[in-house]
Amino acid sequence: MPLKPTKIIQTGEFRRSYAKKGDAERNSIKRALRMMAEDIYYPSLRVHRLEGVGDIRGAHATDNQVMSLTIDGSVVTLRTCCNHKDVYRSP
Repeated sequence: MPLKPTKIIQTGEFRRSYAKKGDAERNSIKRALRMMAEDIYYPSLRVHRLEGVGDIRGAHATDNQVMSLTIDGSVVTLRTCCNHKDVYRSP
């Protein structure tokens, strides 16, 4: 059963990292956010816990672009969006 978030919050860090992306990356992230608005666990987002960083999760906009986020009930807080390898550096 889909889990539709009641609210999606963008942190300042998410907005800054999003603004640095090129048009194609921003479009991929927008598409992923539309899917997330319908179902946090939409299959192509591949939402998963990030190892070693508590309750922070990763969601894929593309194979290489990952958004880090937290889920509190039905509220999603977007933390950052970056390359796959960078999301594991520092939460």
